[in-house]
Amino acid sequence: QGSICEGFGISVSEAIVNGRGIILSPTSYIAESLKKDYEDILFDDWNPSNMARKLDSLIRRNDLMELYNNAYSEILRLTKDQEVENEWKRILISKKPVECKRSNGILTVYFHEIEDTEHDHITTPIDVFEKFADDLYNKGFGLCSMAEYLKNCEKERDKWIVCTFDDGYATLVTKALPILNKYGFTATVFVNSNMIGKDNSWNWKDSKARNHLDEDGIQILLKANWEIGSHGHTHKNLLRLTEKDVTDELKISKEILEHLVEEVETFAYPYGANSPFIQKICNRYYKYAFSLHQGGAELSIDNMQIRRYTIDDIYKILGL
Repeated sequence: QGSICEGFGISVSEAIVNGRGIILSPTSYIAESLKKDYEDILFDDWNPSNMARKLDSLIRRNDLMELYNNAYSEILRLTKDQEVENEWKRILISKKPVECKRSNGILTVYFHEIEDTEHDHITTPIDVFEKFADDLYNKGFGLCSMAEYLKNCEKERDKWIVCTFDDGYATLVTKALPILNKYGFTATVFVNSNMIGKDNSWNWKDSKARNHLDEDGIQILLKANWEIGSHGHTHKNLLRLTEKDVTDELKISKEILEHLVEEVETFAYPYGANSPFIQKICNRYYKYAFSLHQGGAELSIDNMQIRRYTIDDIYKILGL
């Protein structure tokens, strides 16, 4: 036996019958095209006994060579470049887009700062953010804090996307809050306890001058039903720290923030950096922890590594 064709990602196998012959899988573009006139050369299943009987029956046919030659000619026609191109055009043009349904589990989007400036690795332009909120609202979805999400019953949760902001920039009060208020949405902001009221001079990777929320800004967000979570004390990569330093980053941040708010139950790993060992330490202080591009969406098993997505990801997941 050997292979005679690789088409559309499905292998087409050749069974040697009197020196020549073909037996095909019952699925794939080629097999489906041959099914009407050449059903006898298609396997209906992969049971060895049934396959042997099919081969035996095929070998005994008087018109075997004619059947083979006609089928082989049809395969050659179907696999010509122009035929393949026409088939793809037919599929792509005539098929309606597949509706993308909401996946199970928690769905979370992440941002940093909302500003008037161009898009960069930290900034999301105001018009992009507002359009995102508007698109969700018009499709029956909403943005909420993790705390608000947990208050919803299971059926209601599918309508909500947890909205998170890392680093806690001051413009959240002036730029993001009015937009979310317009739709009755909320969010969770992850604050670095050592950065409250300071600028972003700590971040040598960021060329833009930015200010972090001060205590008054935090209180404004709280009154708007936003949730305050921890982003560590100094925004250090936890993977590069000793066990004691990791513990300090988690513990000190929680203690400082809980002087400003009643309770801090959520955490976001700086840079998304974490490990099972770090998750174990984090679980001593927080109920839920968010990563970036790793993790899962089942709260019962992924509570210390909840995956977050970009705006573009959310649009694709929801089919918007």
